[in-house]
Amino acid sequence: INEKEILFFNRDKKVYVLSDASEVKLKENIKVTELTNYTIKKVYEEFIKEYAKINKNVRDKVSEITYKPNNYDDDLFLLYMNDHNYVYLNIKNMDKLNYYEDIMAKLGFKRGILKLDSFSSSNTSFEVLE
Repeated sequence: INEKEILFFNRDKKVYVLSDASEVKLKENIKVTELTNYTIKKVYEEFIKEYAKINKNVRDKVSEITYKPNNYDDDLFLLYMNDHNYVYLNIKNMDKLNYYEDIMAKLGFKRGILKLDSFSSSNTSFEVLE
């Protein structure tokens, strides 16, 4: 039996997105991560596919996701974490999010902005917030 998980709530479409990429409306509200804005279809579909591969314990640390494309990256997202950190991440590097806890432990659990959107597999940066 394959059980479907709720990945996030799409605020723009007002639907819950499941791990198989299906979308459902529920009568009751469930507190889950929210995608806060419209995301173009191609990027949205790829995001769901890759986000579903992230460890559930890490996904549970994400409170909000905002699609933030820029001139260099049309699949860039900003994740707001429950521990008050921010993570910039693109679809190509989505798997780096699985190392979030290890990265934060090495950084001494400081509060800041973690950038995992680099094309270099080993390159990440962290900007400390005051």
